[in-house]
Amino acid sequence: MADNFWLHGGKPEEIVQTISHGWPDKGMPAWEAALGPEKVHWLAAYVLMLKGKPVDNPKPPQGVEETVE
Repeated sequence: MADNFWLHGGKPEEIVQTISHGWPDKGMPAWEAALGPEKVHWLAAYVLMLKGKPVDNPKPPQGVEETVE
């Protein structure tokens, strides 16, 4: 989240989809049932706020580079 590379898309609707349905094959559970649609959208907004924040010992970029408009 600290760079422009996203494994499953960095657009707001793609982040909502990832949080809602997860990626079980990669170890991420679906959260829509636990949080509900409104909280999923709030969480997606929070994820977007983290973009570009410095992190200690970041992993090398993975995925496709995207810019959020």
